[in-house]
Amino acid sequence: MLRRSLYAGVVTWNKSQKITRRGTKAQRWRPENEWLRREVPELRIVDEELWQRVQARREASAASYLRLSGGRLVGSPSGADVESPYLLPGIARCAECNGSLVAMTRSHGKRRASFYGCLRFHKRGSRACRNGLQIRQAVLDSVVLDALAKRLDAALIAEAVATAVEELTASLAEIAARRASITEELTKSTARERRLLDALVDGDGTADSIRTRLREELARRDALTAELSRLDAVPTLDRDAIVRDVTARAADLRGLLTRNVTQARQVIRLLLDSRLVCTPFDDGEEHGYTFEATGTYRRLGVPLVNVGRGPNGIRTRVSALRGPCPGPLDDGAG
Repeated sequence: MLRRSLYAGVVTWNKSQKITRRGTKAQRWRPENEWLRREVPELRIVDEELWQRVQARREASAASYLRLSGGRLVGSPSGADVESPYLLPGIARCAECNGSLVAMTRSHGKRRASFYGCLRFHKRGSRACRNGLQIRQAVLDSVVLDALAKRLDAALIAEAVATAVEELTASLAEIAARRASITEELTKSTARERRLLDALVDGDGTADSIRTRLREELARRDALTAELSRLDAVPTLDRDAIVRDVTARAADLRGLLTRNVTQARQVIRLLLDSRLVCTPFDDGEEHGYTFEATGTYRRLGVPLVNVGRGPNGIRTRVSALRGPCPGPLDDGAG
């Protein structure tokens, strides 16, 4: 209903064409430049201003959906993503009480500024949480996005893919061994079935006992055959193709991080497998947050490889007074 131009007083012809394909009647859609439009004001039931507002709203909503450069839909924004003008609410949590870090504004000089702070402390005070630290929204957002962008570096992606392929190669070797074992067992099962059938025909032994053993053998054969089919369905690996595909997806997501808040929130949810843990610090010279996160490249198409602490994790310190600290906390800092 929101797309039907007839409600706005515009009739459109020539959208499709009847064709015959392989002897069967079918229909194909024509390109939009071949459509014929005619304004019919007497059929209008929605005024022009409202129609244009609806179309603008539709376009804005479509733009918030996370897509890769090829147009592939990665995910749709949640209600919280669409409604929040800030990056980290619902994503970051306080390490002291596990409450959410939320955006708030307060007077800063002659104007109001945006900060992140613990929601429990803000609502219920120090009895609920000891963390009263507030940090500038722009400072924390910038460092978080920079840390995530570094984790989407092509070299790190290639390393993760290589690790995944090694694990998968080991798994495939186990699968090959299991497949050989099942094939051998099926050969033995077929021989046992033949002997049982011969015994049943020759009248050797008790018929009921032979039938029971034969049913058991057939059930075992069916189970082994089903398992073999599952193993045969495991795809082969093309290391170079996986690296190219995942690196391209990572580059797309890296660009999406900088487009708008809604899409950046979707990218963060896509990459992290848990919430961002923010721990306050005060070393006497400056104070701020150390934030940590674990995530995964699995949604980029790399199976079995998690982004953990160390080379593939994020552990970064950001000062509430002076911005990000110049150096990492450890060898695996992001």
